[in-house]
Amino acid sequence: MRIGTRLTLVLLLCILPVLAAYTSWSVEQSNVYVNELKQSTRAVSSGVAPSVDDEVIAQEWNKIGDAFRKMDAEGTRNALLRKDGKLWYSLPDFPAELISAAQVQLAQRNSAEFGPTAGVKNWFCELVPLKSQGGEVIGYLLEVQDWTKVARDSRAQSIALLGVVASVIPLTVHRYVSRPLAELSAKVMKCSSDDSDRGAGSDVELLSEEFRRLDQQLSRARSDLEQRHRRELGLERELQRADRLATIGTLAADSRVKLGVIVRRIDRIARIVRMLLDYARKSESHKAICDLRAIADRALALLEPEAAHRNVRTLARLGEIPRLVNCDADQIEQVFVNMIMNALDAMQPGGGTLRVTAQTQRSRDGSRVMLAFEDTGAGVAPEHEDRLFAPFFTTKEPGKGTGMGLPVSQFIIREHDGEITFSSGPSGSQFVVAIPMASSEIIDHERGSREQRRE
Repeated sequence: MRIGTRLTLVLLLCILPVLAAYTSWSVEQSNVYVNELKQSTRAVSSGVAPSVDDEVIAQEWNKIGDAFRKMDAEGTRNALLRKDGKLWYSLPDFPAELISAAQVQLAQRNSAEFGPTAGVKNWFCELVPLKSQGGEVIGYLLEVQDWTKVARDSRAQSIALLGVVASVIPLTVHRYVSRPLAELSAKVMKCSSDDSDRGAGSDVELLSEEFRRLDQQLSRARSDLEQRHRRELGLERELQRADRLATIGTLAADSRVKLGVIVRRIDRIARIVRMLLDYARKSESHKAICDLRAIADRALALLEPEAAHRNVRTLARLGEIPRLVNCDADQIEQVFVNMIMNALDAMQPGGGTLRVTAQTQRSRDGSRVMLAFEDTGAGVAPEHEDRLFAPFFTTKEPGKGTGMGLPVSQFIIREHDGEITFSSGPSGSQFVVAIPMASSEIIDHERGSREQRRE
């Protein structure tokens, strides 16, 4: 089994307990949230029922309809049932299947709260008795709320987390462990003079075997040198004293040559290893004509659940005109995600509003697309503004920031001939990403290349 596969399995086994604990905690938080919603619904029902009692007794159906429409706009639908469970009054779009479920609930004398699943929707329903002035039950107020989004968000977070873990770990291990190790093994095998069958095994085993062979070759070379040197010393004793000094000089020169060859071979191996490690750290930029609006939409959609969890409302006004630039879409998306995450962190813990706007700035030097990320956080302290883009500088709590997000983002944008600027005040901060628009020549060339590939 390859070392990358074993490492992937070990990491997955280590992370599984953490994922299980997180899932359990998420379920508990979801249950707490559901209980809070139920308490809120009970409070609303307790307040609405007395007023509905009076209006039903007075047969003021217009007032009841107005009240139902207002509550419907706020997310709560209502219907009036007679004492026997038949429909008494409701708005035209009230789900009929919920009436049937309520009738079954009344017939079986079950709990006043129930949650039927109608189609693809999850409902929370509550039956509140309506009483006359004498205390007699004359009907029921049926209040329902659509909780489909609550259940869907909980499932989506768990599935997304599992998907990210299952994909990131194998890719990371392959890129930073398996592939560099395989390339290093191939280079070391080229340096080996032993052409015998190497057999099968993991990358580490093959690499260890090759280094063992190199060590054996060096040991044999050293042994040969020592044996030759001993033979020359034996001959030296048989020569006359006058010739002994010349022989010693010749042997010393020959030994220096052999040792120099060995040192040069070792240096060559070291250079090859350094080149392989440097190569493994390189990354290429793949630029193409892209619409910055689409990249911004992807970044916002990716972090929408996180924004909702932090009580942050996102407003995107990117316009209807395409904002075409020549860029690496993955790198630009990385920059946008970092801008959004910084804005979310800045608006903690109370939440706020994140506005993302796009416009085109035209000048004699050319046009630029200006994408602004504006939050309603506390802003940046004046003493921190000069160091904001410095590597490893962060204003976040220890363990929550590396200080490399903004420096890396600035580096990526400058690689695209752009710039990130910011302004800050007590009511929030605004970061502006400026990138030159793609010229018509680049756009025409890109379209021509695509047509040639299709042909």
